[in-house]
Amino acid sequence: MESTKINIHPLDGDQLHPLYHHYQHEVQAQPVQVELDLRDGSLIADWDAEVGNGVSEAVWDGLIRRYDISPQLTRDEINALLVEVAPIAQRILDGTEITSDGLRERPALSASAQDAEAEMGSGCQSFVTSSMGVYDARDWFECVSLQQNGSLATMTDAALAALAEEYRLEGLADGATVLGIEAYLREIQEEITT
Repeated sequence: MESTKINIHPLDGDQLHPLYHHYQHEVQAQPVQVELDLRDGSLIADWDAEVGNGVSEAVWDGLIRRYDISPQLTRDEINALLVEVAPIAQRILDGTEITSDGLRERPALSASAQDAEAEMGSGCQSFVTSSMGVYDARDWFECVSLQQNGSLATMTDAALAALAEEYRLEGLADGATVLGIEAYLREIQEEITT
């Protein structure tokens, strides 16, 4: 019987921090994990859209293993991490036997697979970003001066949107994703005019 091989699914697209998601009214960003599917060897990184403790049946049953990573990692860093942990994931996969009781499949990890899983968890958690990270516009502009403050009061919607895009691109050039720039600029505009 041929053993299952790890199949890395790299992230694509042009977002600098593609897995960062922060719901309004939540204290912190949604969790982000590397996921290993023990059934087919898929190795992916994704964010958890669920608020609270809800998980899929496959995660609950241990068929999909999750290893926390920083939501601040860039696409390139996440893809490099997937490649780096793939040999460890292969050791987990090689040391796993999936059995069924007729109702559900459940994995049994050998001692070496359990050791590899511990290594995978610590390796994923210790991987840090070299980017500036993700900022809310309010926090970003505390660090970066708002150049157009005086003229914001008379700016048209189109000019304000263009300025927001300019600041977004400046943030990206500095290695940061800045969220909510246009809304923040509109808030400043309202403060100036009232």
